[in-house]
Amino acid sequence: MKRIRQRGRPEEARLSAEYLAEVNRAYNHYFFHYSATPLLVVNTAEVDFVKHSVEMDDLIKQIRQMGKGTQYYVPLPSQS
Repeated sequence: MKRIRQRGRPEEARLSAEYLAEVNRAYNHYFFHYSATPLLVVNTAEVDFVKHSVEMDDLIKQIRQMGKGTQYYVPLPSQS
């Protein structure tokens, strides 16, 4: 919700917390059962890939190094 408010897009302003929670549950269910290709699950709670290019560069590095199956990536927040 914080990121939606920061973006200030009128079409997103109408989205309720309940709706976003339901979308989140649906994505979690889908990807928990996903096995067609390698999958990188990224925790984005503490990072901002738009404002900090170092964080984006590290994410791209993680994607390029991926192997098979599901992998989890918890990036460290930028110090700037």
